[in-house]
Amino acid sequence: MSTSRRYITQQIIVNALVNFFLALLISWGLMGSLEEIPIWFSMENLLDPSVIGDIVVGSFLLGLLFTAIVTQFIRADLKKGKVNGLAQSDAHKWMPQALFTRALVFGVVCMLVGFSMVGVILTLDIDSVRVTDYIVLHAIYVGALVCPLTVAVVKCTQLERRINA
Repeated sequence: MSTSRRYITQQIIVNALVNFFLALLISWGLMGSLEEIPIWFSMENLLDPSVIGDIVVGSFLLGLLFTAIVTQFIRADLKKGKVNGLAQSDAHKWMPQALFTRALVFGVVCMLVGFSMVGVILTLDIDSVRVTDYIVLHAIYVGALVCPLTVAVVKCTQLERRINA
């Protein structure tokens, strides 16, 4: 296995585990006192917990914050020589150069994945979910979503390093 593949594999495993447990702790902290979580958000108070709101907003924030934070760690690893930059390719034509813009793009992509999950939930015609079930399923969703996101963020950062070198 090449150094770059090994590095990406390590990042996937670490990021999936860290984000799984973070999602578990955050969800438990925010929703642990409830018995059930409604699927739809309340129009009376948009900040009340709901499955759809949590998935869509949470997916966007995950992509945005994950990209912004993890990029800094990858840049540090590039400087230390733990991983090499990538040779230029056509990917640099679509990749936003500014970190904030890239984080926004990945946030929107993750939000679109969240919308697809909402579609699945709506197809199942569920009104509410037990909190314990939702917290575990949500943590699994976050851990799974972080896997392809990690690959994209690592590769974009490797390419960014080569472009700016």
